[in-house]
This record gives sequence, C-alpha cells and structure tokens, in this order.
Amino acid sequence: MRKKRGFTLTEILISILIIGIVMSAVMILFVSVFKSYEFHQDIMEAKQRGQIALAAIEPLVLNSGLGIPAVSKDFMEVFKDNNRIIPQSATPTNNQNFSGPVQIATVSGGGVSEAVVTIDSGNDLDTTDEKYTGDSLWIVYSVSSGYGISKLNIVGEILSDVSLEMDPDADFTPLKDNLDIYVNSNSSLKSWVAFPSSRFPFKVLDDSLTNSTTPLGLRTTKRQFLHRFDELHYVRASKIKIDAGNNLSIYHLINPTPDSYQPVVEGIYGMRCVFDRDGDRILTVTVLARADTLRPELNINSVDGWQGAIPDGKYRYAAVSKSWRIRN
Repeated sequence: MRKKRGFTLTEILISILIIGIVMSAVMILFVSVFKSYEFHQDIMEAKQRGQIALAAIEPLVLNSGLGIPAVSKDFMEVFKDNNRIIPQSATPTNNQNFSGPVQIATVSGGGVSEAVVTIDSGNDLDTTDEKYTGDSLWIVYSVSSGYGISKLNIVGEILSDVSLEMDPDADFTPLKDNLDIYVNSNSSLKSWVAFPSSRFPFKVLDDSLTNSTTPLGLRTTKRQFLHRFDELHYVRASKIKIDAGNNLSIYHLINPTPDSYQPVVEGIYGMRCVFDRDGDRILTVTVLARADTLRPELNINSVDGWQGAIPDGKYRYAAVSKSWRIRN
C-alpha cells in the first residue's frame, strides 16, 4: 500500500500567505465601508438639523411683507407709533429696530447680546443691485386668522377709518378671549392687522368684536382699497439668530411684556443671510449644522457651501441653504 502524504511546510506557509493577503483585502474593504457609513451618517445627521432649522424659518419668510410696505420710509411711517419695532423718534438710523419687513442684522458679543443692524438703514428702495449680508434675520410677517370680510364701511375719503363686518357664520369670541388682538397698543404688534389685497397694515381701534354683528374698527394713514371676502391677517415680527449655546433661536415680538429668544433647533453653529433688497428681492439663508459624534482622526478646516471658520475640526458639518422670493 502507498503511504499517505501530508502538506509540506512550504505548502502550509504559502497557504497562510494567500489567506493573509485575502483577509487583508477584506479588512481594507470592511474599514472603507465602515468609514463611508460613518461619513454619510454624520453628514445626514448634520443636514437633517440644517433642514429642520430652515423649516422653522420658512413659515415666517413665506408671509413676510404680506400687506406690509417694502419701502423703508413707508414702513417707518406706518409703524412709527409702535415702539416694539420702531423707536419713538422713528428714525431709520436707530440700529436696534426694524426699518423694513425683511432686515439683515449682525450679532455681537458672541451671540449673547441683542442683534444690531449695521447694513440696512436706507430710506427707500433704489435701482442698484445691492445684497445685504449678516448672521441674524429680522422679519415682519402676516399670519392668517381664518376670518374674512363680509361688509366694508368706509369713514373718510382716504380710508382713514374703517369698520369691518366679518363672515356672518363665524364666532369671533376667540379673537378677544385668546388676546389675538389688542386695542390701540403702542407696545404690541397685536394691535395691527393686514390684508393680502392691501399695501399697508391697519391699526385696531375697537375691541368690541364678539360676534358677526359688531364691526371691527381699523385705521390707516395711507390710501388703499380692501375687497369683500378678503382675509384678516395678524401682523407679527420675529428676530432669528444663533445663540451662544449653538441653537437656532427665535424671538417673537408680539406682547407688550419683554420676550426672549427661544431655542428651536440645537447643533447649529452659524447662519448666513443674504438679501437682494433692491434687485430680485431674493432672500437666501445658509445654516452650518454639526453632527454629534466626535471623530478624533479628523481635522476639518472648511465645509462646502460655507464661507467662514469651522468651530471644531473634529466634527463633521453640513451647510444647508434655501432661497425665497419676498413677494411684497
């Protein structure tokens, strides 16, 4: 009988070498797939945060300037008595207050102090194509009330005093009970309403609106027209910035009592706003959002779509942008 032969040492060594080469290739592929998964997971997380931040801004931007004058001098004249957004002197040079429905500002003190306007103090629109840039966004906008005009009574030749009878099938008690409207208040935007068909907002003169038979008294200083079935909108204003805790925060200026910035989305490390006020009236907002996971091996110093320094290069970031055309 023939003797059985085993593997020689040389054959075993060659087999081990081949297996080692194959396993090395598999491990390299595995590490590459894992790193790719990490990268896309971080970027997706950062982008989701950025998209949530822009989604929080969008409802305000879409109704910005609705029934509100875009020209700065008209805006200042209309709201000159409202000290929540316009100083008593009503001068557009005061950089703590609004001079238009969409306004770009900058934040000083590392995001702690109140936003200060540095670039948008003009009295009127002109023909030059100027783009204003800053890291804080101020907006005056209109919010739908769900109530429509059923009858319009004009007092005065230029529509200075108006009484409105709203939809006869509606119950207007919530307007008063929920304090959606204040009367003759110079400290709250709740004293102002607007209509999509009008060019200027109205100040509320009478709070006796409790049902469809009691008209709502309004006053405007500008000549304009209203239409039957037009919808009443509440005028509101907000300031938006990134606070010291890296949160997108919104400050709603609606009540006479002092409000404060409220965090909306965390993990936002920068915001850049560009407004082509005198051209196509395009507002572009870009936010820099960060993923949560620290990656010690990283040393990131720039992000596509973001102009500026990166706070910590050991994290991954995403720059998310969106543009809107301001209609009014």
